[in-house]
Amino acid sequence: MVIQHRKTRTRSRRLQIGVAVMALVVGILALTNPNEKDFEAWLESEYGIHVSYDVIDGRRFTEQTSDGEKKLQFVNGHSRKLGILSTYQYLLKDEDGKELQVRGTGILNRFVNK
Repeated sequence: MVIQHRKTRTRSRRLQIGVAVMALVVGILALTNPNEKDFEAWLESEYGIHVSYDVIDGRRFTEQTSDGEKKLQFVNGHSRKLGILSTYQYLLKDEDGKELQVRGTGILNRFVNK
């Protein structure tokens, strides 16, 4: 009877530790979930697309190319914040009418191409 009680206590303790570890992992992921500013900084480092803000025009997108700077127009975009990760998608159009779709998934304050 004493042996059975120890097994139950050991399982209960392991379950408590497992739940605590999972809560800690989810908490860390939630705290390090990147936001839209982080996504825009990633756009600049990954694609050379700079985002600036103007009181009159709103957001401005410019792309650094070998030919110089090219203005981009924001067509549409969306974002999903899922607590532990975020997804962002922007559809941009350049001066020639070519569309550029940029997607990124963010987790642990980092983005990856989707």
